[in-house]
Amino acid sequence: WITSGTDFELLFPHKLSFTGKLKHIYKIIDERAKKLAQVLEDFARKDKLVPVKLNAGQFTGEVIARSAFGLSSDCQGGENDEFIHYCQKFFKLQSKNLNFLLILFMVFPNVQKFLVKV
Repeated sequence: WITSGTDFELLFPHKLSFTGKLKHIYKIIDERAKKLAQVLEDFARKDKLVPVKLNAGQFTGEVIARSAFGLSSDCQGGENDEFIHYCQKFFKLQSKNLNFLLILFMVFPNVQKFLVKV
């Protein structure tokens, strides 16, 4: 594998700037992962079943809200967070149309080229 030299620089010209951004996001991920561990420990202490999909979604939503939008969303362990509510609402609306478009693009690939031009 190419690890240095001009070939590497041509293949990965933006590697260093991307790595710098990941360093900033790592702090957010680490902080939210510690909160997720606390939430999971609470479920274990109470001997309750863990809603994995909900907790994973809340963790992911918090990381995205903080790193991409700069929002302070503290929804892990709770159920009524505004950011998560609107994200779920958005993706429910989009999924109906998105499934139709994906099937349309798979069956008729030329339709995608036409829609891009319009």
